[in-house]
Amino acid sequence: MIYICMHAYILLYVSCIGIGRELCKTLASSPSPPTVIAVSQTKANLESLKAECPSIIIVQLDLSDWTATRSFLASLLPVHCLVNNAAAAILQPFLEATPDVFDSYELYYLKIYLACFIILL
Repeated sequence: MIYICMHAYILLYVSCIGIGRELCKTLASSPSPPTVIAVSQTKANLESLKAECPSIIIVQLDLSDWTATRSFLASLLPVHCLVNNAAAAILQPFLEATPDVFDSYELYYLKIYLACFIILL
């Protein structure tokens, strides 16, 4: 059971599928539910999450777009907790992966973590 203050604002990035979706639903259904803000790039997934849990605030946003992220944050209430649930899959056997495969994901992760840093400022 998760206990969080009902006055907390929790932002979950990439929150519409898998672990992120379940975490959103768990937080929203806790005894003292916080304000849950689900952020994703995929509108359909956000809308289906909202249909399941109407109390969740949904935002379609790509955090790697710094201008849009800053604009969004300017209108956002204080965020007390940030959950970065972003991931990428390398669809190649590990022992056959070349440095180029890992380098292609390096920029992706850098953009996501820098965007989360913007949120924390």
